[in-house]
Amino acid sequence: MASETPELKNKKKSNVVSVDLPMFISALIFLVPGSIHWKLGERFEAFMYASVMTSSILSDALFSEGSTFAEHTTNLDRIVASSALFAAVRRGWLLRPRWVHRLLLISGISLAGMFLLRGRRALAKGKVREYRFNHIIWHICLTLTGLWSAMFRPHVATTLPG
Repeated sequence: MASETPELKNKKKSNVVSVDLPMFISALIFLVPGSIHWKLGERFEAFMYASVMTSSILSDALFSEGSTFAEHTTNLDRIVASSALFAAVRRGWLLRPRWVHRLLLISGISLAGMFLLRGRRALAKGKVREYRFNHIIWHICLTLTGLWSAMFRPHVATTLPG
């Protein structure tokens, strides 16, 4: 949320941390697919979900708009989330050779992306509540896609070729 709404441009930045509980919970659920990957011995995927969860909590739940650290945590979250998403698609694509698995992976990410874009458009119009709703749905869609990917993958080796 690096771009501020008009109301917040005139407010003084604060160092006080206030917890946005719905955003906190929606980011915390990234631990579910991450813990499944950990249990399966897939440490890379588990670390990826833990990183996304941490950066999302910092950016969305603790240091959101109005905080002195909002821009920094938002940039961190975007870098971590983009890197993790790229890595997840790459690994998911290589480890899931059946077209149905690939179709579900891309469909889940696309659905989540739709909510992310809707939320960004709402924020640009100053509709913070609508932005938050769409961003929470974005988290849920990605978590469900990751959960499906962790639980219902084909029985193949979990290491990348080459």
